[in-house]
Amino acid sequence: MLENQGNSVIFYAFYTEDGALDTGLTVTADVAEVLRDGTATKIVNDGACTEVLSLGLYRYLLASGSVDAAAEYVAIFHTADADTDQKDIPAVWAIDRAGTEKLEDVSDIAETTDLTSSSDVWTYGSRTLTQSATSVIAAVSGDSITQIRGDSWDFDIDDLTLDTNKQQFTIKKAHDDADGAALLMLDSATGLLILNGSTDVTASNGSLSYAGTTLTPVAAASVTAQLPKGTYVYNIQYVTAAAVVKEPYGGKFIITPDGVRAVT
Repeated sequence: MLENQGNSVIFYAFYTEDGALDTGLTVTADVAEVLRDGTATKIVNDGACTEVLSLGLYRYLLASGSVDAAAEYVAIFHTADADTDQKDIPAVWAIDRAGTEKLEDVSDIAETTDLTSSSDVWTYGSRTLTQSATSVIAAVSGDSITQIRGDSWDFDIDDLTLDTNKQQFTIKKAHDDADGAALLMLDSATGLLILNGSTDVTASNGSLSYAGTTLTPVAAASVTAQLPKGTYVYNIQYVTAAAVVKEPYGGKFIITPDGVRAVT
C-alpha cells in the first residue's frame, strides 16, 4: 500500500487456526524501515497489537513521527500461540514512492465531495449521527482530530492499547519540536503541563485519563482559546512503572477558529 511521509500507517495481519479465524491471540509487531539502497533499520520492537472485532484480524499503528523517509516499512506480526496456522505474518507500506505525491488528503476529499442537498446527506452510506449538533465538541476520524478553539475540550480517542501507569498527549507544530515548544501538553499524573510553549499554567485546567481502550483529553475553554488555529500534529505516549516509554499513536490535529471569542 502507498502513503506519504509524515502520515501514520496501520498494518494488518489475519490469523487462522485450522483454516478458521483465530481470535483472542496476543500479537506483537516488529517494524523495519528499508531504504531503496537496502539499508534497514528496526524502528519498532514488540509493538502491542490490537484485535479488530474478534475477527482474527490484528492491527498495529505506526505513529506518523516514525514515517519519516521514502522507504518500505515492513511489519512482521508475531504470536507465540502453538495452534495458529502461521505464527509470523508480514505486511508492507511503501512511503513516497512514484505516484504517492498525488494521494489526496482526507480533508481535500471532503472539500470536493458534492453533497449539495439535504437528501445527499441523509442517503450517504457512511453517515453516523450519535449526538446532537450542539453536543459535538470534537470530531475524531481515523488518526485525524478536529477541535474548535475556545470550546471546552472533552473528547474520546478509542481503540488504543496503552499502559495504565501514565499517559501523555501533545499537540505540536512539528513532530521534532521539543516538548517545551508544544502548543498543548497534557499528563495523566499532573494535568496541564504546557500551553503555547510556556509552563506557566494552571495544572487543573487540563487532564488526561485512560479507561479500557479510551484516552480522554480535557482542556478548559480558557486554555483552548489561547491556541492558534491551523493544522498541527498530535502524539500519544505512555510510560510504564518500569520507566519503559512507548509512543504508539499520533496523527493530524486541526484547530478550527471560533466565532464567539468569549469563554465565560
